[in-house]
Amino acid sequence: MLTPTKRSKIEQSEPESVAKPPPTHQELFRWTLTKDAIALCHIKDVYSLQERTVAGPANLTQANKQPDFYWLGRIPCRVVQIVGLVVGVSQYEGRTIYIVDDGTEVVECVQRLQPLKHSAEPGKLPTFAPEFPLPLASVGDCTPTKLRHPSRLHHVELTRNTFRIYLKYYMDTGPCPSNEIDDIDDPFAQSFAPGFTDSTKNDVTPRPTQFSTTRSRPNIDPIYFGTSIASSSKTREDANPTQSIRGYTVSYLRRVPELVLLATRVAKQETRLARKHEKEKKGAASSSSSATKSTTASSSRARNPTSKDIKRLFLRAVNDLYREGSIVIWDCPAYPCSDAAFADTSFLWKPMTTHASGIISLSYASSCADTTAASSILGHSTSRSRSTSGAARPPTVPEDGEADLSEPDPNEDVYISVKPSFLADRLEEIIPIVQNAERRGQRGSQAKRGLYRGASSQGLLQYLKGDDRWTFVHVDSVEAALKYLEEDGRAWMTPNGQWQLTV
Repeated sequence: MLTPTKRSKIEQSEPESVAKPPPTHQELFRWTLTKDAIALCHIKDVYSLQERTVAGPANLTQANKQPDFYWLGRIPCRVVQIVGLVVGVSQYEGRTIYIVDDGTEVVECVQRLQPLKHSAEPGKLPTFAPEFPLPLASVGDCTPTKLRHPSRLHHVELTRNTFRIYLKYYMDTGPCPSNEIDDIDDPFAQSFAPGFTDSTKNDVTPRPTQFSTTRSRPNIDPIYFGTSIASSSKTREDANPTQSIRGYTVSYLRRVPELVLLATRVAKQETRLARKHEKEKKGAASSSSSATKSTTASSSRARNPTSKDIKRLFLRAVNDLYREGSIVIWDCPAYPCSDAAFADTSFLWKPMTTHASGIISLSYASSCADTTAASSILGHSTSRSRSTSGAARPPTVPEDGEADLSEPDPNEDVYISVKPSFLADRLEEIIPIVQNAERRGQRGSQAKRGLYRGASSQGLLQYLKGDDRWTFVHVDSVEAALKYLEEDGRAWMTPNGQWQLTV
């Protein structure tokens, strides 16, 4: 039994216990933008997310059926948080894809790379520090853009221009088959270390070495005589700078398996296109059965290019590179042709998927997104493409074999790629010469006022073209080499756009 006073209090509180109306769409949307709305779930739950328009609890109009957020059960969310292992990393120009596995499913997390902000004007301090995206996992240092393996190119890409690009790319970043010549005069090279021979390195069983039997004290640093090992080795290189420079001959390039494979495919593609045009021309006119048979026989023989066709393609590509100023003929030793087929070229080609080494825990906030990779020479191929490895290498030489390759000519021309680092060394030698020559060419009044401050890029180009080896060099290559000198701290540009060496 309740007293009248208590009964009146209960009756007054009943209106307050009425259920509150459900939150509106705008309230739910604003809540999903907060940090509390990040849902911690498994990858399997990510694939079961439902759009708001499908599983939303409220009846919506046609105008509001865009999927502003998703439903994870009865929880609205736009961002999910997963914890798993990184099993693969793929780098593209504008994004990085991380393949994450948590035991329930596998998902691809896409990280968009933010462009760097422009630096402030010279002499003005920036008001805020530049923002850089925090890496979610270590993917290694930045490397130059790699090309796809020649076996992964499509038929549309098999052109002479593509072959010329690959030939220049190999000459720029090709492997160095032998380093024995560089170690001959270096007493600190690994080959001079006693007790560490090839048999010792390849032997699995540990054995006592010369260091363990003769040295009972720990190693100490060498005595400092005022010059370091790096400076002494640099002095030896400066004494004879051409000793460490090596070039490529056509005979060497013709023995590189990947280049031979690409040349064979390009030659086959050219034969295929020529045969197609020939059939189109003959389709307009009537032909006899004998002519058809002879055409079929000649077409079947033309499918496999001969060694002469491959050599002609190499010579044409090298000649085009020379005339466009990308390579020069240089007086230096060449790589031995015997090392071309055994050099390690796996680092030159872009892999389909770069697997992360080790196990990395990742807490990544990401939304579901579908990504597709366009196939191009500088990009990645789709997942349907076959990956190439050293264990299963495709055929790299035509059916004629290497028996048709002629013996290398000892007097064959040696070509060097005109890279900024190579041309920068030449410019560093001639900048004072051009500077003095242009200063003498100035008028007396201008020379007294000191208007001339350094060597111009056009003056350097004209001086280089005085040598027949630099006949086809372009001013763009000279400017790129000057920028390389500036970044290396060996030269600087005056306000007049002229160049001087750093004192």
